[in-house]
Amino acid sequence: MGIERASLGPGGGEIAAGADQVVALSPSGRYLVFRSSSVALGVAEGRVGLFLRDRSTGSVGRVDVGDGDAASVVPGEAAVTDAGKVAFAAKGAVVGTGGIDTTGWNLYVRDGTGPVTWVGNASSTTRVLLSADGRV
Repeated sequence: MGIERASLGPGGGEIAAGADQVVALSPSGRYLVFRSSSVALGVAEGRVGLFLRDRSTGSVGRVDVGDGDAASVVPGEAAVTDAGKVAFAAKGAVVGTGGIDTTGWNLYVRDGTGPVTWVGNASSTTRVLLSADGRV
């Protein structure tokens, strides 16, 4: 068992300079969620994005984008299941309207590459947890 770089681009390639931080690892270790400010991953200059990496396939996808303004979102804590379902807190509106706090913290869930679903309001100190079957 060795050391492995966690924040890789699609197919396992190196990503351009940017601050990266692993946020969550699935129980089996297959999936990991990381934050990155790399413009090579499509993050706007000066912003941070939240990504899901499948260590088995090498695929990487952005988690914190929906029909909201991704440029104004600040990703926070996250959790991921062995099936690739991600729950995360973010400051700003990732999706829709309604009870979403467009300037404060919200809790969202994304099932793999599926749509992002708003779960409820959160705070900057919200600890995100998921059950094995993906319930928040």
